[in-house]
Amino acid sequence: MLLVFTNPFLINCAMRAWEVPGKSIDQVANDHEVIIVLGGAMRYYNNETLRPVYGSSLDRVMQGAVLLQSKKANYLLLSGGSGLLTDQVQKESKIVGKLLTDMGIDSSKLFIETISRNTYENAVESTKIITEEKLKGNILLVTSAYHMRRSMACFAKLGIDVEPFPVDQKSGMNRYTPDKIIIPDSESLVLWELLIHEWIGCISYYIMSYI
Repeated sequence: MLLVFTNPFLINCAMRAWEVPGKSIDQVANDHEVIIVLGGAMRYYNNETLRPVYGSSLDRVMQGAVLLQSKKANYLLLSGGSGLLTDQVQKESKIVGKLLTDMGIDSSKLFIETISRNTYENAVESTKIITEEKLKGNILLVTSAYHMRRSMACFAKLGIDVEPFPVDQKSGMNRYTPDKIIIPDSESLVLWELLIHEWIGCISYYIMSYI
């Protein structure tokens, strides 16, 4: 089992099969009303340094900002409150929203959703904002490529049609070199954890009728 789950070639094949294929920004039409960026970029808020600590999923936010600045949509909706049971004070989308405005993004182009705690609630609360603000038009959904299938299924369950823009890809082209097909790599365990977590999430959401 250790040899299987530390083999980088096997996890790359599995992740490539699961992840929704990405696209370039030039392949995205300039006809979207809103870009929805799902939470998960912030690992935690460091109360000692008084600043957030981000993870690799920050790519969701950065690519969403680039899409907005490239005029691919009129608005950017940041979805995500706090996924922590013990800390409901620091809301991720609010913190990330300030990050973007500090970087020069027009605050009038941003919608901040701070209630949701998971993917299903991301979809529910984002849909509420879209309805309340009467945002009519095409919707671009930005999240990690491995997370996109479950995310799209949640929006589809609510009757919302979204166009995927996968980011934060964990897989790449298959390489047939010794370090990629023979030599064990501990990073493969981390990727398997992500993938298995997503599979379990899909099963759980199906049982709960979220998708």
